[in-house]
Amino acid sequence: MKKLKLFYFGSPSFSAYFLEKLLTDKTLPIEVKLVITQEDKPVGRKQILTPTPVKAVAQKYKIRVKSQMTNDKSQINSKSQISNSKNLEFVNSKLFGTCDLDLGALKNIDFALVYAYASIIPKELLELPKYGFWCIHPSLLPKYRGPSPIAFALINGEKETGTTIFQMDEKIDHGPIIIQEKLEILPDDKRPDLEKRLTDLAFEMFKKLVMGEAINFLRFRGVGVPTASKNFVAKPLKEQNHKQATYTRLLKKQ
Repeated sequence: MKKLKLFYFGSPSFSAYFLEKLLTDKTLPIEVKLVITQEDKPVGRKQILTPTPVKAVAQKYKIRVKSQMTNDKSQINSKSQISNSKNLEFVNSKLFGTCDLDLGALKNIDFALVYAYASIIPKELLELPKYGFWCIHPSLLPKYRGPSPIAFALINGEKETGTTIFQMDEKIDHGPIIIQEKLEILPDDKRPDLEKRLTDLAFEMFKKLVMGEAINFLRFRGVGVPTASKNFVAKPLKEQNHKQATYTRLLKKQ
């Protein structure tokens, strides 16, 4: 069986947990070619420079890693700059800085998978992989778009939440839905509990997608979203109801 080649974008511990499940499940027809994550940051009283949990997992399994680098002055804003550049350094925002990527490599993968990367990815990059960028978002989109969907569901006393895998576009958590499933919030759930349960759900959803069990074959830009199954029926992606969108903000320790 031909393996699907992907890049993985992520940073925090629950994203690292997903990545490790991805790398250790031998039934998946997946090959992670590159991991992109935030730069190493000083941690603790001694301010020891520490890699993100995602980077630590990638290094454990000897997967090539690229990290974001702080450089707010570098910007690429046009398709011409992208098409004429072998290596692209792009700005996501003042918060998240830049990361350099090989455009040729992006064009040669099947898709990119994003889970808690926390940066805006330019539209021109989203169109480079064969099947674009997929994003895992731990909420029932269009509800709770933004950086803190798990925390806000708990803060607001929700009884249920869920996970959405969607096709990324240039807007935040805005693209059409590939697959979405609900999850009950238990009375004693705390944020780490919900992070793990939603990540487990996300992994099972992703596995169903690439194995062709859940929604079979999807149509995007006139070509099929990859699946290991040959017995499928074409099915369109589901547009979000943008009028029902709600948003979260980045929480501070205070």
